[in-house]
Amino acid sequence: MLARILAQDARLCLLDEPTAMFDPRGTAEVARTLNVLRADGRALVIATHDLDLAKAADQVLLLGNTIMAGSPAAL
Repeated sequence: MLARILAQDARLCLLDEPTAMFDPRGTAEVARTLNVLRADGRALVIATHDLDLAKAADQVLLLGNTIMAGSPAAL
């Protein structure tokens, strides 16, 4: 799916659990690819349970018993 995003030059990328089912090496490769997309000016909206991936975000929306939004450092 990431190859499609790259090939289509999508400016807005919606990703649902992009690192699910990957081993640590695969997860790191996906994270590097997402950083390349972000550096290219693409907007990424990612639903994830991967806290390491969430820590790299500009903004985070936490959904649970309460809803919180802000920078990863603030949350």
